[in-house]
Amino acid sequence: MNFIKRNILTENEVKAVNKFLRECEWVDGLQTAPGFTYDKKNNLEAVPCEQYSEANKIIMASLDRDISFFEFCVPDVSNACLFSKTGEGGFYKPHHDNGANGHYSTTVFLTDPQEYQGGELCLYIDGREKMFKPSAGTAITYSTGILHRVNEVTSGERTVAVFWTKSRFDDPFERDIFRDISLAISKLERRETHDTFKDALEDPYFILQEVQNKLIRKSLRQVK
Repeated sequence: MNFIKRNILTENEVKAVNKFLRECEWVDGLQTAPGFTYDKKNNLEAVPCEQYSEANKIIMASLDRDISFFEFCVPDVSNACLFSKTGEGGFYKPHHDNGANGHYSTTVFLTDPQEYQGGELCLYIDGREKMFKPSAGTAITYSTGILHRVNEVTSGERTVAVFWTKSRFDDPFERDIFRDISLAISKLERRETHDTFKDALEDPYFILQEVQNKLIRKSLRQVK
């Protein structure tokens, strides 16, 4: 699986984030992309301030209830959001995100699709282009190495938040194993307690959880 799409913000949370962003200063997005030129990228980005921080807090807090995000990324840490605004004539040509940012990139849409024309997020996956223009509050999380672009906005204005996440596991094979085990656990009936060690050691739910914990302990040793 190369990406996941889901809603992470309520309607009221979207309104609150946009209210804070309206109070922010916005500058040319090229200031955050050394070496890029106007034929590569044309957008505005919010300048960090108190309101910026409040908007970021709302989005980061939403991840605490985003089970699919945890299962997909097995996250260790996510950086603060970058807020991007693309008006008429704005775009972002095909590019790869900087691999140093993390293992996964996330775009959170903050504008409903009827408010602008064009502006689709396009991911190049398995030799095909997938386009996304979902409702406000929807997030697309995808592997950072995926080639992607943003179509030109022909009218209106598109606002998104973007952030990057580092997984607990550098090895994608280990991430896949952890993810598959999570899926298996979700399909098992959970017993809250066990009266004996024998009961615990014979419970598939308990056994799979311990395999996951072994993977996590292995990743912690690698960090040291």
